[in-house]
Order: sequence, then structure tokens, then C-alpha cells
Amino acid sequence: MHDLVEKLIGAGLTGKELYKSVFKVHPDADGDEILECEKNIMEALSKSEETAEVSTKDATEDVEEEATEEATEEETEEATEEATEEQEEESEEEKGMSTEDIKEIVRKEIKSQKDPLTAVKVVNDLSWKSNVKDMLKAHTSKDFEKARDISNTFEKALSGSATTGSYAVPEEFSDAVFSTPQRESAIYAGATKLTLSSDKINLLSSTDLAFTYKAQNATLDLADPTLAQPSLELKKGGAICVVSNELLDDSFVDVSTLLTDAFGRGLSSFIKNGLAVSDGSSGSVTSISSTSGIGSVQQATAAALAYDDLWSLVSSIDEGFLDGAVFTMNKEVFYNIIMGLKDTTGQPVFKQGLDGSFGTLLGFPVDINNEILNNITVGTGENAITNTSEILFGNPSQVVIGQKAGGLRIESSSDAGFASDSTHFRGVVRWDMALPIVGSYAKLIAVK
Repeated sequence: MHDLVEKLIGAGLTGKELYKSVFKVHPDADGDEILECEKNIMEALSKSEETAEVSTKDATEDVEEEATEEATEEETEEATEEATEEQEEESEEEKGMSTEDIKEIVRKEIKSQKDPLTAVKVVNDLSWKSNVKDMLKAHTSKDFEKARDISNTFEKALSGSATTGSYAVPEEFSDAVFSTPQRESAIYAGATKLTLSSDKINLLSSTDLAFTYKAQNATLDLADPTLAQPSLELKKGGAICVVSNELLDDSFVDVSTLLTDAFGRGLSSFIKNGLAVSDGSSGSVTSISSTSGIGSVQQATAAALAYDDLWSLVSSIDEGFLDGAVFTMNKEVFYNIIMGLKDTTGQPVFKQGLDGSFGTLLGFPVDINNEILNNITVGTGENAITNTSEILFGNPSQVVIGQKAGGLRIESSSDAGFASDSTHFRGVVRWDMALPIVGSYAKLIAVK
């Protein structure tokens, strides 16, 4: 499949054209679309082959001129034939497969995927991962010019000279890393996401307007809703991953997947902490839990969580946000407390899904976030309750997340790991979150 992708890219079929073609070959597409896709692919391959033929012809003519000067006509013909055969062999090696082979492999590979979007992702992943791997191998072998040339094809400019090892990565790499928090956090997945070109953007929220009944021709009451202006002000976070150069040189290691997984897991924990835990200190994000004005309910009995506590939490958000609302808690609270909790009829409050889904709590989905702590102290002095946790409840669609344009920025350097023969990869992300309508979320505290 790597050869296939390289062949398509070499033929000039990249980006949106590649996605479009892949999508249309899938069996869910109709016959006309498949034919159009094949036509696109074959036209691109034809252009590639025409270029190869021109190169072959040029090489043949060069050989003919030299042979004419130094040999007889017979020798010229022999030299020409040999040169032509060699050029054709090289051309065939470069092409790797015939157009019919390409056509068949394209259709077979794409049709094997369960849906068109998966097919797009398969081909796309192979293409950008192949490019990332080539760039990293060039970097570790000190071929900075080649690495920079590959990096420039990603069309994401970074500051820094070619000798410092600061290289861009394709946008798909960032997307792949961000897919981890998208998959692991219901809040992040459901949030409204804004791409920011500046460091700060102001949002707007207000209290509800009060409607009143009036007699005909009577004057309406003046309303003065309370306006607020929450903002997104990007905060920077990052991590460094160290990879041995032996690993990068190993052709059997998919280093792009390795880096995607490493940065993806780290970024997921970082964002989940920002959404549910961090308090805005030391340049961090102000989480939902730390947002001023959200509902707050304390567990009624310090000894144990009760069924009624959960309903008190649910009733603490505005009813207009119940559709799409989600419980968020850590796995200790879920497995050690919620799974053993019963309602007034003795039935478990958590209903496992019959269709293979995770299940629901009081009819609402549960989002597991292990960044939520178990050692929170509620109250002070003699009334202090120690070693407690929290449960969040609210509608993720009301969370607004701002991310710097370009997503995750990756840079690499082999100088820092010169002594250990390793390459350092630095990932930096700038983001923030806000909850403009505080009535859309509430928290249950002192959970234990």
C-alpha cells in the first residue's frame, strides 16, 4: 500500500483530489462516481508516464549524439538500444506497478474498508506517515536540506534555520494527535471549537430576558439583562519526547505512529485536566469545575453518596441543557461507588447498554476522566472533609475551546541528544476553554 500511495502522489494525485477519488471508489458510491474516480486516477498516472517517456526520449537522444561521434551507425544503434533498455528498466523500477495494477489495487484496498471515510483515512494516513518518516530519516542522517524540502511540502512554515532541526509536520499529524482527546473526552468531543489566529478572543453571554403578559397597547417593562464577556486567552503547554536514532533508522518501525501515540496520550491527559481540574493558576486553563457561577451541590451524607445526591446534581443545571448532558467522573468513583449504588426500588442506577454501548446513569451518558482527583478537601477546620472527589454534570456543547491555528506544533533537534545518539521531539500546543453560560454545568462535591 505504501508503494501505491507513493505512486499516486508521484502522479500528482494528492490532497483533496486524492480524498475525492478514494471516497468515490468505495462500494457505497454509485457506478458513475467510481468511473469518474478511475478516470481521475488514470489521467494522473498517464501524466506521470508521459513525463517518464520524455525523460527516456531525452536520454536516448543524448546517447545517439555521443555514439554518432565515436562509432559507426551499427554501434550507434546498439548503444541506443542499450541506453533505451536501461532507461526503460529504471523507469519501470520507479513506476513499480503498471497502471492496470494500480487500478486494481486502488479499488481492492479501498473497497476492503468498512466505509468511505475509513478508506480516506487509510490512504491519507499512509501518505503523510510515509512523508514524516522520510523527513525524520533525512534529519537523523544530517541531510538537513532534504528534511527541510520535505517539511516545506507540508506548507506549514516554522521559524528556524535548517541546521537547527526545526521542521514542520503535516496537518494530519496534528489531527491524529488531537483525535485521542476527541475519542477519550466527551466534553472535548462535544465542545464548540474555535481556531484562533490571535492570542485572545472575547465571547459574550447574558442572563435570560423576562417575558411578561401585558394588556393591548400597554407598555412593556424595560429589561436590563446582565451581560458578561468571558474570553479565550491562549495558554501554552508542551512536552518533549526522546527517541533513539537507531529506532528512527529502523525501517520496520512506524515512527510516525509511535510519536502520534506518545503525544496523543499526553495531550489527552493535559486537555482533560484543563477541562475538569485546573484552577487557572500558574498560566493554566480555568476548568469547568473552577468556573465561577456554576451550580454546586454537596453530598448530603459525608459517609456515602446517595441516589438523591445524583438527582440534586441533575436539577442544578438549567433544564434547557439536559438534552445532551453528560456525567463526568474518575474511574474510582464510577466503579467503586456508582456501580454499587441502587435506586429506591433496589435497582442499579447505572444501566448497562444492551446494544454494546457503555450505558447510562439516570438516562445520561458517563464520561470517565481520571484527571479528577480523589484527595480534594472540602471545608476547613473541624468541618473539613478530606480525600473526596467530584462529579461534573452538564452539556458539553456549551463549552467553548479555542486552539491556535495549526494545532500541535512539532519541532525536532538531534543536537540536544548528541551524547546519547537520540533525537528530541518537542510538541507545543496553545489553547484555552470557557463556559459562557454557567447554568449549563454543575458539580457534586465531597463525593466519597
